[in-house]
Amino acid sequence: MPVLALLVATLPSWLGLEVVLPRPLAREFHLFVVSELPRPAAPVPVADLSPEPLMPLPFFEEPMASPPPPLSPARPRPRPMVAVVGVGLQGLTLRSEPAGGDTIRMVGEGTDLRDLGEEREAGGRTWKKVAHKDGDEGWVATQFVQPWDGLDRGARTIALLARSAGVDPESARDRSWLALPPEQRSITPDQLKDGQALSSWESYSACGPAATVAFARAIGHELTLDQAVTAARVVGWNPALGMPGPRAELALLASLGVPAHQRGASEDTIDWDRVIGDVQAGIPVMVVTPRHYFVAEGYDEATGKLDFGNSATVLAAARKNRWFAPHEIAWLGFGSPFTTIHLGDEPEPNEYIQAAATTEH
Repeated sequence: MPVLALLVATLPSWLGLEVVLPRPLAREFHLFVVSELPRPAAPVPVADLSPEPLMPLPFFEEPMASPPPPLSPARPRPRPMVAVVGVGLQGLTLRSEPAGGDTIRMVGEGTDLRDLGEEREAGGRTWKKVAHKDGDEGWVATQFVQPWDGLDRGARTIALLARSAGVDPESARDRSWLALPPEQRSITPDQLKDGQALSSWESYSACGPAATVAFARAIGHELTLDQAVTAARVVGWNPALGMPGPRAELALLASLGVPAHQRGASEDTIDWDRVIGDVQAGIPVMVVTPRHYFVAEGYDEATGKLDFGNSATVLAAARKNRWFAPHEIAWLGFGSPFTTIHLGDEPEPNEYIQAAATTEH
């Protein structure tokens, strides 16, 4: 058998025949001869890796539009308000219906109310629907309110000054008092000399309006003594009696857009430390006696005396002196101080609680 197999295997070569095995029985073999290790590729220069600049396409040849400007910060939206003005000590009635209905509450001079945007004609007047900060809604006569945007307090003050005292914001102001030497300068006008439209007997009762001018000047608004008297007449001032109490003085300030509040109701409750602290911070304080309004403008720590400026020098008993300790005020003949009026809105009750707690500890 081996011999027969050998003959069969060699027979094709003798006969010149090619024997091809059918796939997939056939197999192809590829031989690779490795004669050496592969050579490392030559380093490519870094510059060659940078892409070539692209030629601008036709539709980029025109200059591109500039980017839009950055958005400005969103401004607060106006909240239309009205300020009560011209009612003095009487107050303004908030009614359930125009020219009638029930009285919801009385609203004081200078109070801000939300304008609800509705008006009606009734009883010969125009009425506006408003909301109080406590939530009450009702109707008020438009002749006793001054519209404002609810945001710009400076513009509100200018509008009230123009309405209550006839102050023209564009007109020139007499600021000659600033040119006086420091020892003579006073933020309070001389009630006996500075009123151009006041008679001599009217000027003796003008201490309340003069103190109002001092507060207006302190917040950057020039106001003449005559203008202050014009506004004071609306809240009850008259030459015979002067200002009818601290509430009238507060109403006068509110009608002019000057924020203020009262502290203490008797001689024993005056917070002299607060008075001195405000004055040292450059904030004038009204010291009220039964017959005169003093304005404290400065303080001397060495002597413990307050500078009352022109509100003291106009008094004969002061003998041109302007510096007095709190206990010396009664010696001037106008009674002892029983309350004080301070610039700024009245603090919330919790501020008093916190101050008391700090003092105790």
